[in-house]
Amino acid sequence: MSTVLKRVLIALIVMLLIAIAGIAAWLLFFRSLLQPSSPGETAGVTAFQELAAKEPTVDFNEKKGIPFVNNELIVFAAASADPSAIAALAEEHKATSDDTLADMGLYKFTLKESKPYDDLEKLRKKIQESALVEEVQLSLVNTNQGDEEEEFKTAEEVFPNDSWNGASWSTAAPRDENWGMEAINAPGAWGYLDRMSDVRIGLIDSPPNSSHEDLKDNFTDVNFTFIDTKTGEVKDNLYGITSADHGSHVSGIMGASYDNSTGVSGVTGNKGKIYYNQVYYDTDGKPSSGYGTAYTYMLSLKRLIDKDVQVINISQNTSRLIGFAASHGNKNAINYLTQQAKLAEYGLSRLIAKRQADGKPDFVICMAAGNSNATEYYKDDSQPYGYREQMTFWESLQSIFSGFHGEKGDSMAKYNNFLNLMTDDEVQSRVIVVGSVGIDFSATSKSATRYKYAYYSCVGSRVDVCAPGGIPGESPIYSCVSSGYDGMCGTSMAAPHVSGVAGLVFASNPDLTGPQVKQIITTTAVGRYNYTGGHSGLV
Repeated sequence: MSTVLKRVLIALIVMLLIAIAGIAAWLLFFRSLLQPSSPGETAGVTAFQELAAKEPTVDFNEKKGIPFVNNELIVFAAASADPSAIAALAEEHKATSDDTLADMGLYKFTLKESKPYDDLEKLRKKIQESALVEEVQLSLVNTNQGDEEEEFKTAEEVFPNDSWNGASWSTAAPRDENWGMEAINAPGAWGYLDRMSDVRIGLIDSPPNSSHEDLKDNFTDVNFTFIDTKTGEVKDNLYGITSADHGSHVSGIMGASYDNSTGVSGVTGNKGKIYYNQVYYDTDGKPSSGYGTAYTYMLSLKRLIDKDVQVINISQNTSRLIGFAASHGNKNAINYLTQQAKLAEYGLSRLIAKRQADGKPDFVICMAAGNSNATEYYKDDSQPYGYREQMTFWESLQSIFSGFHGEKGDSMAKYNNFLNLMTDDEVQSRVIVVGSVGIDFSATSKSATRYKYAYYSCVGSRVDVCAPGGIPGESPIYSCVSSGYDGMCGTSMAAPHVSGVAGLVFASNPDLTGPQVKQIITTTAVGRYNYTGGHSGLV
C-alpha cells in the first residue's frame, strides 16, 4: 500500500472517530432535552458530592451512600426523659441540645467541632448507651426537590367566573386548561361551599409567590426559614426570597382565588387558607444553594401542624435516583431512606398522640408518588447507589450502533420520599400518596373523556389514589406560576388536587380524624387505573 493511500486511510479513520464523538456528544445533549419536564429534578449522588465539596458541615460517605451533617446527631429520647436531662447529656459530649421538637421526642445535638463519619458513628453509639435515649441517628442530608377525587339536598354544579384562558366547562367531557378540576368534579363540590367552614391548608415546597394576583387573598402565613451553617443563626420569615414556579403552581391548584374573574380556580373554592413553611440550612447566603435534613422536614411539619393546619401538601422527592435504586434492591439507597422514615414516624406518632390528648384538630399529609418511572438509569456498581443518571461516552456509542439503553420502570412510590416509607399505622393512615393520570386521547370521544395512568408516575401498592397530573405535550395542568399562569405536568400537580379535596372534606366536618378523611377519599375514588403492583381510582 502506498504512503499516500495510508495517509488517506488514517485521515478517514480520524475523521470518522471525530464524527462519532460529535454524534455521541450531540445525542447526550439532545437526550437531556428530551427528559420529561416535571417537578422534582433528581437530587442524586452528584448533588450530594457537590454539596459536600463546598459546604464544611456536610460530608458524604460514598461506601455507604450516606450524606450527613458532620457536627449533628438526632436523638430519639425515651418517653420519660426530661429536656434538662437531655441538655446535660449533650453537654457531657461537648454538644448543645436543640429542644424545638421535644414534644415529638426528637432533639438535635450540635457538636462544637465537626467529626469524620467513623468518629461520629462512635459518638452516636456511645450516646445511645444512655438510659435517657431510645436511639441516635446521624443527621442525614436531602435536597427536598419538588416532584414538576337529616335530609340532604343535592346541590347543582357551580362554575366560577374565572377566565381559565377562555376554557369552557364540562364535567362530562373535560378538555381544556380546566380539565383537572372537571375530572375530579370540583364544580359538584363547589355547589356546597356555602355549607362549609374555612380550613387551613399547609404547603412544604419551593417558595410560592404569595403576592400573585390569584393567590394573595388566600395566603395566610408565609414562613421560609434558613439556618446559617456558619453562625447557627435562625433567619426566619424571609419574605425577600425569590418565588418559584413550582410552589406557585401547586398553591394555585389547591387554593387560587375562586370566582374572582381572574386566572384559575383552586380546588378549595376560597375555603382553603394557605400556610407555607420550609426550613433549610443556608450555605452561602443564597436560598438556591440550601439543603434540608430529615430534622428540618420534621420542623416544617411541626410548625404547620402546631398552627392547626389540617392538610399538608408535599410535592417533593427525596431523590429520584436513590428512589429508583431502592426500588431495584440497592441496600445503601434503602438504608438511607429507611433511617429518615424511622425518624419521621417516631416524631409524628408522638405528635399525633399529644394532639389527640389535647383535643386538637387532626390532619392528613398528601404526598406525590414521584416521576421517575420512565427515566433511564445506568447500572454502575462503582457508584454509592449502584446507578448513574448519565451515559458514559462508550455507552453513548453503543446506543448509536447497538441500541444500548439504561434501566427504567418499576420505580416504587414508597421510595420517592422517605415520608412515603413510614409504616407505623397511626402515621401511615394520615399519609395519602398520589399517582398521576392524564387524558387518554386514543380512547376519548367528543362526549366523554377517558384517562390513563401517566407513564412517568411511580407505581406500587403505596399509591393510594390518582389525580390529574397531566402528560407532557398532551394534557398539562394549568395553574399559577411566579409571573402569570402556565401548564406543568407531574405527580407534583396530582397531589394538590387531592390536598384540595381533603381540604373540602375537613371544611365539611372539621372534627373528622385524619384516617377518616383518607378513607373517604380512597373509597370514593372512581375507575381503575392499573400500574405495576396494583391499581388506584381517580379522586
